[in-house]
Amino acid sequence: MEWPVPQETKIWLRGVSTLPSRPYPHKGIIVKPVGVRALVVIPEDTIPPRQPSTIIGCLCRHYYPGLLPIGDGEEEPAWSWEHWRRAPDTKDNWDREYRSAAERVVNDFWDFFTCVEGMEDEANEVVEEIAKKIVQDMPYEASVNAVVKYFAHERKMLLKKPLARRVHLTRSMYMKAVPPWCNNKIPCYQQIISRWINPEWRATYRAASERRALMGGPVHLQGNLNLHAYVQKKNRERGEGEEPLNTFTGLCLSRKSNKPEGGWVNPGAGLRIDAYSGKFKECNGPDSDPASQDIDVTVSLKSGQGKKRGRLYVGDGSIRKKDIPKLADLRATTSSSGPAIERRPEPGLHMMHQFHARLEEKSRLRQEETRLRLEAQANALLQQEQAMKMQQALFQQQEFMVKQQAAPQEMFARFNTNMHCST
Repeated sequence: MEWPVPQETKIWLRGVSTLPSRPYPHKGIIVKPVGVRALVVIPEDTIPPRQPSTIIGCLCRHYYPGLLPIGDGEEEPAWSWEHWRRAPDTKDNWDREYRSAAERVVNDFWDFFTCVEGMEDEANEVVEEIAKKIVQDMPYEASVNAVVKYFAHERKMLLKKPLARRVHLTRSMYMKAVPPWCNNKIPCYQQIISRWINPEWRATYRAASERRALMGGPVHLQGNLNLHAYVQKKNRERGEGEEPLNTFTGLCLSRKSNKPEGGWVNPGAGLRIDAYSGKFKECNGPDSDPASQDIDVTVSLKSGQGKKRGRLYVGDGSIRKKDIPKLADLRATTSSSGPAIERRPEPGLHMMHQFHARLEEKSRLRQEETRLRLEAQANALLQQEQAMKMQQALFQQQEFMVKQQAAPQEMFARFNTNMHCST
């Protein structure tokens, strides 16, 4: 990965999305909860100016609570959603005040969208689940953006995020790249920096980066869209007569590589889809086609040992909470002769084996290259030695011929000498 060349002109950065002004002109757009962490706009042909998850991210940055007391007079940044639940709220311009910053985010979301009737409670739970993930990722995203911002403004170099993720700054450098949501919370940002420059945190970060590198590619190609929104977008792009995507075919499409050689975006994606497809046929018959319907939550549970660490093996986040049975209930209703609940394949181990296989292949190629190089050197030395021997033989032959030619002259000179002496 090459470093960019410094530029002479000022570098423009897109920056982080900010919260639209209120009252919001598109508030009438209706959203519906369709998964644990998935909201979609209805009807399907509606294209919102901002995705629901984008608005939630803007709300989290807008209402970031900063430092919170943790006892004994100490404070720490709001690292998790639990911090937000303890963070107090303040009255807004409409005299609304909630019990916590967490409730503020959930309730203010409805200033920008309208919930489908009768699903308000479930929709609030989904908004909260999306916000939890955003809040958890905020410090990490801020560290990467700080590196990009620092190099753009101070070094006139535009770093792409893959490279920025591998760069760490000093405290003074980070202070020159304050994220917008910490502009008026500098003491909080200083504590966040203390974590970023901590050697233990950096070691953990490096280990996580190495594990992530073993994945061998991106997670998916959906961008900032959840699976249902991605399917809606792709269906709008499909021509007349083309069969619309469902969540399973959409998931497969979002995991297919754009590279000319094709394949999956990472080996783990292929493992999941193959495991799900095999279990689907086991549950529905060998002639059944998993692409004929949306993701079956029962098949997903059976193909990946339930919700391991709280996550479904296939379609996590895109299935409604009420539609996901408990693994214990599934076991109770599964007969010994029926499709078994499979142990979840370990993509990490699979990729580790692939990684080691690649290392072994590289080692084999290096050894082969070394062997060929040594053979070439040995052949060159042998040829050189043979050439020297031939040259030596030629020299000896020439020396012999010279001696042969000199012999009669020597005999004649000796004869003349003898004759002269006898006289």
